[in-house]
Amino acid sequence: MKRIIVDTGVWYACFDKTDENYPYSNRILSVLQFSVIIVPFPTLYETLNTRFVKNTYGQMDSLNSFLSVPERVHLVSDTKYKEKALLSVLSNVEKKKHYSLVDLIIRLMMEDTSLGEKAVMTFNVGDFMGVNNTELINPRCL
Repeated sequence: MKRIIVDTGVWYACFDKTDENYPYSNRILSVLQFSVIIVPFPTLYETLNTRFVKNTYGQMDSLNSFLSVPERVHLVSDTKYKEKALLSVLSNVEKKKHYSLVDLIIRLMMEDTSLGEKAVMTFNVGDFMGVNNTELINPRCL
């Protein structure tokens, strides 16, 4: 089974019917259902915001059902990555490339060999290019 780190926008596309990328949800879910999903905890902080949790479309139940398959879904804490990512954000003096704190944590996870061989599924492919030859999956191209 392919191991895939899932970025925040993918969760919105799958479970928020008002999201502009919702039309890709069936294709995304068809790939994810046959993969080991690596969920960086910070993406859940971004996803489970007030708007999402108050939504009346049943998206919380759908997301909960999807994440409740422990043999296929691995929630990964940011403890190992957060300090280095924060320092990187705060010390970006040269302003070369701007990454969010969550994106930097995902980039560090991409470099982490203890997570095994993995791909990243994201709508923002440019934010993750050039990290350890990690495969990038753009849901628009599925």
